[in-house]
Amino acid sequence: MTFDELTAVAHDKKGFSHFFSCYRAAQADATPANQDALPMRQLAKIMPNVTLLEWDAPDQIIYRIAGDAIVERLGFNPTGMNFLDLLHADQRPTSIEGHQTMKAHPCGCYLVYESEFGNGSRAILETITLPMRRTEEADTNLFFSFHSHHSTTSVAASSTDTALVVNWRRMEHADIGLGVPAEKPLLPSSVGEAATA
Repeated sequence: MTFDELTAVAHDKKGFSHFFSCYRAAQADATPANQDALPMRQLAKIMPNVTLLEWDAPDQIIYRIAGDAIVERLGFNPTGMNFLDLLHADQRPTSIEGHQTMKAHPCGCYLVYESEFGNGSRAILETITLPMRRTEEADTNLFFSFHSHHSTTSVAASSTDTALVVNWRRMEHADIGLGVPAEKPLLPSSVGEAATA
């Protein structure tokens, strides 16, 4: 899906539109955006709902930035933590594959999913993740995401462990200007693609 198509289907159309505007401003031609070219003043408006992950190794996808709304929702600051540690073990291989696809193609990933948080609440969230490089010469090892909270679906009587993506609703590849990968099943019945809080 293109940025315009994603904005049209997004629950948070204004947030998605603003995020895509920031990303486009940091792109050179149709390549992944460069972190050092992001319009920080423009980005400030949505920064509470942004994360930046970095691929260190196939089993290490590290939070480098987590906005205030993300920290509040999680109940802790994940900066420096391995994103994969917040997923159920069964979901990790497919999440790694999803991140590899975003790096290699490159393309983005649009997700609608339900997560469970330490305060016992479950919520539907919407995320767009796009590949990024630190500079024009660097490898595509960053994942820049905007997250939107739809609604709380339930609240347990007691606290629970945080588990990102306990129920999938939708997943689509996002075209950053280079097309999207060939069609294949994106959501195995018991496993989810790459996602963030």
